[in-house]
Amino acid sequence: MKEKLFISAFAFLLTSCLLSSCYSSSQIKVYAYTQPVITGVSPNTAIDEKGKKVESPRKNRANQYFYFEFKPGKNPTPVAIWFKDKAWKVTTQPVSETPIEIMDQQVPGKSAKTILVPASGNEVVSLSLDFSNPVPFTPNTKLKNLLADSDVVFEYTYKGKTYYKALKKITQLNPVATQ
Repeated sequence: MKEKLFISAFAFLLTSCLLSSCYSSSQIKVYAYTQPVITGVSPNTAIDEKGKKVESPRKNRANQYFYFEFKPGKNPTPVAIWFKDKAWKVTTQPVSETPIEIMDQQVPGKSAKTILVPASGNEVVSLSLDFSNPVPFTPNTKLKNLLADSDVVFEYTYKGKTYYKALKKITQLNPVATQ
């Protein structure tokens, strides 16, 4: 009888431990978006020493949006984002409410909302790449495998351990035009 009670208690503790560590990867949601920016400014034009007109091409720019969603009270800590064969530390900004939407103004005079993060009772933080703080690109084996199959990988810590959450594809948003 004592053995059955001991085995039941052990199984319960083991299941509890496994479920608490499973939280860290299965209940985190990540979102990544890229939005091309079309500038209205013409390319830079100059005259070289021989009197020839020289145009420097426009630089391709894009807005990047990254979000990290988790259950209230769990408090994982986003550390870095691995993106386009580079890695950067991230800064976080809490999001006060969901859904997170942006206006899509593809057709002048007509705008539509695009939902980046759906409404939920979870906590959400916006992540910004800290371009002044790159991470040395020395991925471990697990991270290399994730990067081979994913556009972006989020690195975070939870209860002192490092975890990764991969996103196969970054969602492409409609371009935004600037003047």
